[in-house]
Parts: sequence; C-alpha cells; structure tokens
Amino acid sequence: LNRKLFFPRCPDSGISQRLGIDPRRPVVLNPRGFRRYVRQDTFFASIPKVLSARPDVQFVGVDLQGWGRMERWIEHSGLASSVFLTGHLTQIDLAELYRRAAVMVSPTEHDGTPNSLLEAMACGCLPVCGDLPSIREWITPDTNGILVDPGDSEALAQAILGGLSDNQIGRAHV
Repeated sequence: LNRKLFFPRCPDSGISQRLGIDPRRPVVLNPRGFRRYVRQDTFFASIPKVLSARPDVQFVGVDLQGWGRMERWIEHSGLASSVFLTGHLTQIDLAELYRRAAVMVSPTEHDGTPNSLLEAMACGCLPVCGDLPSIREWITPDTNGILVDPGDSEALAQAILGGLSDNQIGRAHV
C-alpha cells in the first residue's frame, strides 16, 4: 500500500471535475472493474434502490466504461446524472476518488485481501464488501465496514444507505 498516494481525506483536488461528478453530492465508488467473481449485477441492481431513498447519491464504476449493456441501461433508465462509468484510472486518480467517496462497494463472491479494500480504508472511505472470511480479517461489521451477501441487491442497497447515514460506523485506516 503506497501511503504517499492512499491517505485520509483532503479537499477535492479536481477529480470531481475530471470525471464530471458533482462535488457537492456523495459518491459511492465501485473500483473493482470486470472480474468474474465481482457481482456487478448486484451493484447495478442496488442503484435504483439507493436512489429512491437518496436521490443525491452518485455512483462511480471504475474500469466499467465500454460495457454496452450497462451504458444503455444507464441511459434508458434516466440515471446518467447519477451513474458514471470510467475507463482505467491512474493510481493518483484512483486515490483521489477514494478520498472523494463516502462508500466503496465490493460485492465479491470470493476474494483474498483486495487492494481496493486496503486502499479505501487507508483513504477513510467506508468499505461495503461481500461477506467472506478473508474480508472478515479486516472488517468488523458495523464498526469499520459493512459485510453483505454479494448476490443480494437489497442488502447492498441497505448497507450503502446505512454507510451514508450512520456516523457511528468508524472509518478505519490500515
């Protein structure tokens, strides 16, 4: 973990403008990109559920730009002002995005210790992850993160909403 890049919050250094996101609205970040074990279907299914309760939230999916089916869904569902897909980001931009985000989601079905989890925690971004033994080594549920069934979009939506509103859940640092 490069602590010169991944460190706690600081003022937005321009990442919002570069990505076209509103600097006044909260961000939920999905940094996992295309991987077979990441439940992007769960992530996308949770978005309307979160937005029905919190229309101010913005979602950023890193390395998901070019996924035609999702790009069409975003456009047809009228969510283009709330859901942003990026291409590959530099480590500098990714670190800035972690610091800008309130919540990082990683709905994985299996995993080791993902760099995205450590990077999010180092930047003070609350992790919401699949409930896996390897993740439980880092997250104490409802203390420094939230664990969910990676296939349950309702649980993911509720965890995101809880993470956005519950100031009692600490932002752990690694």
